[in-house]
Amino acid sequence: MSNSHILASMPWQKTESVSFNNELNHYVIIDSLLVPTIKEWAYQDQTLHDVEIQPLFKDTLFNSNADQGPFFMNLHSEGTLIGQLNDVLMSTPAGCIISSRAGFEDLYQHCQNKLIVSSGEEANQALLRFYDPRNLAVFLGALSESDRALWMGHLEEMQWFDHGWHGLKQAPSDDVVDYHLTLTPRLKETMRNIQIALQDARFQG
Repeated sequence: MSNSHILASMPWQKTESVSFNNELNHYVIIDSLLVPTIKEWAYQDQTLHDVEIQPLFKDTLFNSNADQGPFFMNLHSEGTLIGQLNDVLMSTPAGCIISSRAGFEDLYQHCQNKLIVSSGEEANQALLRFYDPRNLAVFLGALSESDRALWMGHLEEMQWFDHGWHGLKQAPSDDVVDYHLTLTPRLKETMRNIQIALQDARFQG
């Protein structure tokens, strides 16, 4: 398959800017190593809105790095935090915006379940940095339609900035299961092909 056909088959779309569906709840996963002021921003926004923020690695296999890892927090489209994050996400690969009808606690746990991926014949467990905007276009594009629906579960929309804004919308799964992703050789090859296609497209302008 040619690079143009690969990119034409991608489930995500390029967008002009980030957008917010008023029917959904909005959240952000932000890497505190890249944005060390994130908690301060959240507390400033809390003077106007009820802001919840939790370490994504808390009580997971990566708990020892909880305070230095990504944070999961809710967003209010009219809050001051939106503008600050928009500027940061456009200049730093610090995270992504996700949207869902699910409440904070349900989606927080849902995203924590997405941190583990199995790889290799011995099914070794590793960290899946799915919130890294440099990975999202390749990762989401490589999954089959059925696997993507199972993996996203409660997630109805993901938005990220990587050489421009991107967005993926997904109908919520009626039966959210504890789906565990395995990086099979075929999935890895698909990811490599998408990465090459994206790099070539950017090089050609």
